[in-house]
Amino acid sequence: MNDPPATLEVAIVEPDDLWDEVARFEPALVFADRADTLPDASRRGWVEFRPYEEPPAKICLGGRLKELEQIELSHLLSVVDEAEELARTSRDLQNY
Repeated sequence: MNDPPATLEVAIVEPDDLWDEVARFEPALVFADRADTLPDASRRGWVEFRPYEEPPAKICLGGRLKELEQIELSHLLSVVDEAEELARTSRDLQNY
């Protein structure tokens, strides 16, 4: 399988601007401290990352929610990979 390399667009926004920027960019994945309160949170991938609370991370991808008691960079990178794959699959289905 010779898929083209993934392209990743990253935007960093101030917390007060997050909802407006999510509506404008329509990202496949959002990292935030209260991501589950985003508009349309159930239809997009999100990571709620709060390292000093328990659990430190909640992840929602493809409608599946999981809570991680321990989080490492490798976990976050795998979430980005999975979100990219879900977005690509969704685009492929829309173009079918």
